Amino acid sequence: MKIFSGMPCKRNIYKDKSIYSSQKSIRKLAITFLVGNFFLCSCSVLSIDSKDKIKEKLPPKKEYSNLFFKTISKRIKSIPNRNEKIKYRILKEYGSLWVNNDTEVILPPSVTFSSAKETNNFHKRLSLVKVAGTECLLQESAAKSLEQAIEEAKSQGLNISPRGDDSCIRSYKKTHELWLSRVLPNLDFYLSKKKLTPAEVEKVKQADMWDQVKLVLSIENEKGLLFDKYRQTSILNSVAAPGTSQHLSGLAFDMAQFSDPQVRKIINKYGWYQTIENDLPHFTYLGKVPNQKFLKNNGLKKVSKSGYDFWVPDFENKQT
Repeated sequence: MKIFSGMPCKRNIYKDKSIYSSQKSIRKLAITFLVGNFFLCSCSVLSIDSKDKIKEKLPPKKEYSNLFFKTISKRIKSIPNRNEKIKYRILKEYGSLWVNNDTEVILPPSVTFSSAKETNNFHKRLSLVKVAGTECLLQESAAKSLEQAIEEAKSQGLNISPRGDDSCIRSYKKTHELWLSRVLPNLDFYLSKKKLTPAEVEKVKQADMWDQVKLVLSIENEKGLLFDKYRQTSILNSVAAPGTSQHLSGLAFDMAQFSDPQVRKIINKYGWYQTIENDLPHFTYLGKVPNQKFLKNNGLKKVSKSGYDFWVPDFENKQT
């Protein structure tokens, strides 16, 4: 009787175990589900937080109403503001370069190169070729356009040729040498005329490059002492400050025949324009320019002087 009476109990124990096992499995599934959802939620929260943090780090994109700034904002990393007086002025003097719409060229990432190393790294990215029949190095697309202009000029019995050995791309060192070729003689001249003191002259000579640029431009602005070759205009109309020349880009060309209006007309046809006031031989490759209206619509204005047309940044023109 004990045996038989125990059997039902034993069977009940197995039944209870089976139920217990099923309940245990359900609990495990429930826990797994809850834990899984917790991690999924956590990941989602983390993902959202991460995205928010990334968004916070990105600077807000500035919208420009000025046509020139609007155009170049797509092609340059940062645009100097009015408080960055020297860089702002350099952009105003040389900024036409960034209107270039040729997708095959590489534009400088900023208004200035801070060192020879930075300039050299930029030059390594460029596809530079010699303009046919010259030792003149330019970015490939610019060189091809210039060669087309040279061929058309030849067909009309005209010539287009470099003005000198440094008429095309230049190194940072070369731009520094050219800068000093204006600064040092003028410092000595103004010292001899007692328009600058020995202390003032020495301060400029001993200054670091960028401080020297600031000092020279300050002397021009405050004392009216000009530092171009003939002391008739600003030094920036004669040579660029080190690290700022358009020639560093491989998109500038000094032409020997700059005074011939027919040659200027031909070279304009292939995207080469005078862009720096008072620097008559200097032409800048502005890309695939269908007409002069294109230049105006991209923020440049034409300044005419003594029969020459210069296409320079228009800082006042607003988009309508």
